[in-house]
Amino acid sequence: MIFQVSLLLHSKDIVSRVENIEWKSNM
Repeated sequence: MIFQVSLLLHSKDIVSRVENIEWKSNM
């Protein structure tokens, strides 16, 4: 259960980083 939550937060962090990189590259 805790593992799933941490994995979910980690995946969200990765997605936010990828979006941030794409956003910077678009500028």
